[in-house]
Amino acid sequence: MKPPPFEYIRPDCLEEALQLLSAHSGEARVLAGGQSLIPQLNLRTIRVKKLIDANGIEELFGVSVSDGYLHIGAMTRQVDLEEDSAIKGYFPEFLELLPSLGFSSTRNRGTVGGSIAFADPAAELPALALALEGEVKLQSQRTGTRILSVEDFLVGPFKTVAQPDEMLTGIRLPLRSALPRSFVREVNLRSLGRAAAGIIALAPDGETPTATLFAWADRPRKIAIRPPQDHLESTAEQWLESCGLSADSPSWQDDAHGSKAYRIHVFASLLQEAATALALV
Repeated sequence: MKPPPFEYIRPDCLEEALQLLSAHSGEARVLAGGQSLIPQLNLRTIRVKKLIDANGIEELFGVSVSDGYLHIGAMTRQVDLEEDSAIKGYFPEFLELLPSLGFSSTRNRGTVGGSIAFADPAAELPALALALEGEVKLQSQRTGTRILSVEDFLVGPFKTVAQPDEMLTGIRLPLRSALPRSFVREVNLRSLGRAAAGIIALAPDGETPTATLFAWADRPRKIAIRPPQDHLESTAEQWLESCGLSADSPSWQDDAHGSKAYRIHVFASLLQEAATALALV
C-alpha cells in the first residue's frame, strides 16, 4: 500500500519547523528516521496533511557534555552512539543494548529522539533513558521549552504527553560520579527484530539496585530489585512479588508471541540473572 497524499516539507532550521507545527497543529507529523512512521503511513494507520522532515536541521544532531548532563540531539542516529567517546565513557550501558536494537540497517537511519517519541513499549531506547533518569526537551512556539522526565513523558503504549504542536528536540542524561555495576539482557524475537522481554539493571554503590523492564506492559517500568529471602527455592511468582510486581496484574497477557505464563517465567528469570550478576544474592 501507499500513503494518502500529503505535502512534504524539509525545513533547514528549528524555528521554521516549529512554525510549521504551530500553523498545522494536529495535521502535521515530524519525520525523523522514518523507520516507524513511513510504514504507518503506507498502511494508512495514520494520515497527515503535512510531513515535516527534520533531517535538514543540523542543530538537532550530535552528542555533547555540559552543565552536568550528557546531551543527545533528537536527530542523532542510533548507529552514531556506538562510536561516540562520551557515550563510551559515561554511559557504557548503551553499548550493551545497541546491538539488540533492530538491525544495522535500521540503526543507520533510526534516531534517538524518534525512538523515544514513538514510545513503543518493546523499544530499548525509551527503557534505557528511563533507567538512566533521562529527561526530554520539548519545544513549540506556543509553550516555549519544556523539560520532562522520561517517566512523566511516557504515558502508555505509543503515547506521550507531547502536544500536537510540540517537537522533541533533545534528550539529556545526568552525569554520574561513578559507574554503577550493570546487567543488560534482552530476549529477542529476531524474526520480528524486536524484544519479547528485556531488563536494564543498575546497582550504584550505596543505593538500592533498580531494574527497568521493557516489552512486558504498556510502557517500561522501573522497580527496585529485592530478591526473596529463600531465593534459591522461590518460584517465578515469588520473585516478582518480592520486587513489587504481581503475577495477577493485567499487564501479563497472552499474545501471538507468548503466553502469560511464559512472560512471567521470562521476567522472573531475568530478575534472578540480574541479582546474581550484581552480587545481590
